Amino acid sequence: MVILIFARALLLTQTHSWSNFRYSTPNNSRTKCYARSASIEELLRAPTRYLELNVKVATKITTTTANGDFSLLTKTPTKKEEVLISIPSPQTLSFVDDGNTAERKGKPTMLWFSQLSIDLHNLKQDPSPFFKTWLDSLPKTFSTPIHFDDKILETCTYRPIAEAVSNQKSEYRLQFNAIDHSKLKSPLSYDDFVWGVEIARSRAFSSKFVAPFDLKPFVFVCVFVAVYVGFGLGTIEQAANGCAFVLCGNILNTFVAPSKLRYVITPIVDLCNHSNNPTCDVAFEFFSDSFSLTANSEMSSNSPVDISYGERTNDQLFLNYGFVIEDNDFDTYILPALKDADIAALESKIGNEICADRLLKLSEANLLAGNIVLSKENPKSFDPAVIQALRVLVSSDEEFESANKAIGGFFQFQVSEANEAKVNLCCKELLRAEVEAFRSGRGGDGNSLLRAFLAEKQKLLDHFVSKFI
Repeated sequence: MVILIFARALLLTQTHSWSNFRYSTPNNSRTKCYARSASIEELLRAPTRYLELNVKVATKITTTTANGDFSLLTKTPTKKEEVLISIPSPQTLSFVDDGNTAERKGKPTMLWFSQLSIDLHNLKQDPSPFFKTWLDSLPKTFSTPIHFDDKILETCTYRPIAEAVSNQKSEYRLQFNAIDHSKLKSPLSYDDFVWGVEIARSRAFSSKFVAPFDLKPFVFVCVFVAVYVGFGLGTIEQAANGCAFVLCGNILNTFVAPSKLRYVITPIVDLCNHSNNPTCDVAFEFFSDSFSLTANSEMSSNSPVDISYGERTNDQLFLNYGFVIEDNDFDTYILPALKDADIAALESKIGNEICADRLLKLSEANLLAGNIVLSKENPKSFDPAVIQALRVLVSSDEEFESANKAIGGFFQFQVSEANEAKVNLCCKELLRAEVEAFRSGRGGDGNSLLRAFLAEKQKLLDHFVSKFI
């Protein structure tokens, strides 16, 4: 019975859905910039050109560049759960992260996107015909903020983006310096490394690592049972129990609780655009050791072949992928940390002085240093931790004593209406100061992508202002 239950679990878990590290764009759809459209057409003909690779692409898939945007379409109707693309694992680039983040001899651990960048570099030195066609289809340049002029970012009206780009540059440089260049097939420049990182971050999928089907444990169990029973070392029931234990442990480790994370770039599948209402899903097929693109509903002729990239803020989209979503429901707005707030202005708003011991307590708890994140998904907009910090900041002596002069104490009793009113005034003042700072900056200076990003931030800031002011 135990074996039957786990066999059923095996069948149910043979296909694993994958979350994508690429993100969505304006109008809920976005194409990518490709170097050669001819290479894309060659990729779609891969099943006839590279028969030995077992690459499968439905003949009904075609391309279009309507309005200057590239996308995949179906030429004929498609059934639900019909497989449109199947790419064997050997024809992908992948990196398995075992979770070991220990530093090597004082050098930082190579992150997944750095490893894939190195793999891309090595692949370019001697690619197979299939991989060469895919490499030729990739964009040669990117429009992400890391390539912007520093002066544009320094004067940007949305200050967190300049800090994020600076951190990104530092991280990429540290990762590049940590590479053991002696193990590379050819010299790797910093610019080529960053190009590979951007390819990886814009095209790689991630999911729990499920190893390819391995017969060895099952063969071992069969031999073990035969020897155990054949030599009279025990009963058939004991052998069956041991067999069940080994098989169940193998299935648990492989499917139910895999401990590793795998990042994969899958050629051809990476041509798919994003949609908030995708027509297809990507999954790992265990028994065929391949990645498939499957229709999740019936599709008519000329339907887009697209997938969902996930729920991301415009900050993430803009920083890592060079585009934004108009009216993004998952967007956030980042205000400066409380430590950077104008305390005098807050005191003026609430009508009393903010005690130094409150600031000290919040500083010790590290509640003044973090940025304030406003989220559209949060009904109150402000993060609960920020609200709690403000309650401590504006608390009366009586409230502070009632909480035993501890921040955690404010979770254990209901603060007064006067306290809540002061917290609300502080929120308004923080927003007022941000509006003033936002308007004092510059809005793109000829960079259309930056202008689009700032326009979305302006709308988001106006949304939060309307709730408090």
